[in-house]
Amino acid sequence: MQPRSASSGVGIAEVTHEIVREQLSDYLDHSLPERESARVDEHLARCGSCRAYRATLRATSQAVSSLPSEKAPESLKRRLLNPSQI
Repeated sequence: MQPRSASSGVGIAEVTHEIVREQLSDYLDHSLPERESARVDEHLARCGSCRAYRATLRATSQAVSSLPSEKAPESLKRRLLNPSQI
């Protein structure tokens, strides 16, 4: 993550909307390092638009997870395993 320096002090980092939105999938999966996760938490606490983005991402992820899974046809498996025989 590339924090921007805040003009009010040395060593204070600001997380941008873009950075937060890029990290939200990992954040929701609890796979962000603790420091980045804390920065996302802080940003979300004060940013309604990023909270709305998180809610949309969470709902989309849940909707996709609830879709039935389909088994790939054997012909596709053979083509993927032997691309030279296409």
